[in-house]
Amino acid sequence: MNEYDLSPDQELPLGKLRRHAQLAPQDPDVRFLLATELARHACYGDAIAQLRQVIRLAPNHLEARKLLELLAGTSR
Repeated sequence: MNEYDLSPDQELPLGKLRRHAQLAPQDPDVRFLLATELARHACYGDAIAQLRQVIRLAPNHLEARKLLELLAGTSR
């Protein structure tokens, strides 16, 4: 288990996730965690931007694609 493995009832503070994303900008898993937390806080535009980066880095990331599709409808 690494520091990013979270159970559904756990959360990392947004600030910590943002720092991790800055330190590891090419890590799609960190960006996906950040995107999910941003979405939980209703920061849909920021979450969508992160999800687009996840898909750019990992085109087959199905969870990111699903969440992006869901949030795209929410942000309209």
